[in-house]
Amino acid sequence: MSRSQTGHVRQRKSGLWEGQYVYQKEHRSIYGITQEEVLQQLDEIIASIENGNYIRPNQHTLISWLREWLHTYAKPTLRPATFTNYEVNIERHFNTEFGKVKLKNVSTRMLQDFFNEKLVSGRADKKPGGLSPKTLKNMRYMLYVALDQAYYDQLIPFNPVNGVRLPVPESPEQRVLRPEEKEQVCAYAATIRTLAAQGVVLLLTCGLRRGELLGLQWKDVDVENGIIKIRHTLSRLEKFDVTKSAYPYIQLDTYAPKTNRTAIYLGPVKTRKAVRTIYLPVRAKAALCVIRAISAEFANEKPNFNLHNLVFCTKAGHPLDAKVLEEGFQKILAELQFKSVNLHATRHTFATEVLQKTTDIITVSEILGHAKPSTTLDMYGHTFDDRKRALMEQM
Repeated sequence: MSRSQTGHVRQRKSGLWEGQYVYQKEHRSIYGITQEEVLQQLDEIIASIENGNYIRPNQHTLISWLREWLHTYAKPTLRPATFTNYEVNIERHFNTEFGKVKLKNVSTRMLQDFFNEKLVSGRADKKPGGLSPKTLKNMRYMLYVALDQAYYDQLIPFNPVNGVRLPVPESPEQRVLRPEEKEQVCAYAATIRTLAAQGVVLLLTCGLRRGELLGLQWKDVDVENGIIKIRHTLSRLEKFDVTKSAYPYIQLDTYAPKTNRTAIYLGPVKTRKAVRTIYLPVRAKAALCVIRAISAEFANEKPNFNLHNLVFCTKAGHPLDAKVLEEGFQKILAELQFKSVNLHATRHTFATEVLQKTTDIITVSEILGHAKPSTTLDMYGHTFDDRKRALMEQM
């Protein structure tokens, strides 16, 4: 048996040479074909321990580690939609020659070159053009968290993502309904006795996210006092085991065929700040009264109707799909001969109108359920243009 500083080397019966050392009171081994090879590795490991940059011997490639991190560390705490997004990014962009690079050899320069290439020609569908700065930012964050875990697990000496630089994402201008358009849409939708039309009224007058509206339960609604509490969101996601999620999800469409890849889930809202109370304007209260009457007609003494007591449900008592809401909104726009915008524009319309009436960013941020007031400013700061113009005219 040979000794390498504080390590030991011996030849096993198989002919392989084994090097043993102690790290944090734990005995660890490395293996090699020759004694010289193992002695050299052992000396390097002991030197790295003494220098404070020890890396645990491992065979991980970049993609093998990303997969392990996703399923071992990330999955228990991620929202299912976020997990799916991360999984797609890993398999789409790292299941390549770059992904086969040894984890310990991944450098900041390699990652910078990777992101530079993705910015120019990184589309996975082979179409011309690269990924958007926002997509790259999200991917960089995923990599940062994954490689930070590798650092804590002593698989790499530092996190190479720290030095990567990306272009700052620009917030795209969102088309919103003009005040007169919003007024006409609300007035017209109020006359249509469908859940989708009344939902459009609620979106335009309360600034809710689509999933928050569809996730409303009657226990969170007080029509008489004009209050609703936002606690849940309803989403269609790839099917997953709700018992293995860190979030209290409820799978709602258990009636769907077993071959379906997706299901509708009732889960927590986006962030803690998104849990909030909304004080209803007159139009919103009127819309909820209509919805309550429609729901009562749907129920009509049916057994086990609308088991989760959702405000928005079908005649059969199943959760209302977001597509129904979108189609109802588009039909209203078409009948009014307005230029089409997506359903999320109702939230932008509400936010823009509110910010034209007040400079109280904190209150507006709370109404919208943003995590921070700075998010509201970043998204809607352009709405102050008229005020800036008026102030400069006074000067």
